[in-house]
Amino acid sequence: MNITKLPSGHYRLRKTIRGKMYSVTLDHKPTKAEAEEILADLTRDRYSASNRRMTFTEASEGYFSLKSNILSPTTMRAYKSYLKNMDDRFKSLLLEDIDQIAVQQYINDITPNYSSKSVHNIHGFISAVLSVYKPSLKLSTHLPPKARFEAHTPSEMYVDKIVEANKGTKYDIAFRLACYGLRRSEICALTDADLIGDNKLRINKAYIFDGKNWITRMYNKTYGSTRDIYIDSDLAELIRQTDGKLYKGSPKMLLQRLTSLLDRYEMEHFRFHDLRAFFVSYAHALGIPDVYIMAQGGWSSSYVMQSVYRRALEEKKDEEMAKFAGSLFLS
Repeated sequence: MNITKLPSGHYRLRKTIRGKMYSVTLDHKPTKAEAEEILADLTRDRYSASNRRMTFTEASEGYFSLKSNILSPTTMRAYKSYLKNMDDRFKSLLLEDIDQIAVQQYINDITPNYSSKSVHNIHGFISAVLSVYKPSLKLSTHLPPKARFEAHTPSEMYVDKIVEANKGTKYDIAFRLACYGLRRSEICALTDADLIGDNKLRINKAYIFDGKNWITRMYNKTYGSTRDIYIDSDLAELIRQTDGKLYKGSPKMLLQRLTSLLDRYEMEHFRFHDLRAFFVSYAHALGIPDVYIMAQGGWSSSYVMQSVYRRALEEKKDEEMAKFAGSLFLS
């Protein structure tokens, strides 16, 4: 920022922002705080004005470019899918014509055809784009109520059968690690080098699909997901005998293997990811406090863990309260 006194006695304020030179002439010398406020107002007005003739599609493409190295590949794929499947009428709207009513009308139109979760996600995408290209628009859209998601909690008997069936196969380590609360992306990224000490495993990366290929991303899903966990001695020994990646197959094959075993044993189907719910339930049964379960599973907060795995926690609560009711007034 440059402030220059002109021969006329006025002051010229200049600053280059986003490759453009902004200049304003004042009849007095501004303070630094005043100058920054003036420039902020000036750039905000001009920047917004240049965007008004953009369509929502053009704004979305610009958003993808701006966030290409920031958004996760999964989020980027989802956002591009939302844009692709959007109604052409909304995609062709100019930003100057998009207001709360236009957004509310679009959400109202799609709600009968999408799940509540999808509607919320689509609205989140629209909000993200508009927050960059039309920041003055503060959305307060009325959305359908969120349906409570309750992860299925496989029983200990089911899990024991699945783990036993995988012993000695290429799936052995992967299924055992899933019972420790690890995500599939974390399991598929692990190598023998991640075993530290006698029986401690470092979780600090993820194996993900970037839209074209499966790649190892050298950081985890969230800050809280990077962690060290303790594992049993038998599993640690299996890892020491492994060279390189602990699971060398395709991530999709883990679910296919699970489905095949569930069919073989005529058991109720559940997702590979639901082994995290088993971990929560089993850890609670052992009386382990939430704060330690949260750290082991890599949840960013106990609220996230409890909201997703509410059924496992409710089952444990009911079991404990039944014990209390059965023992009350008995002496």
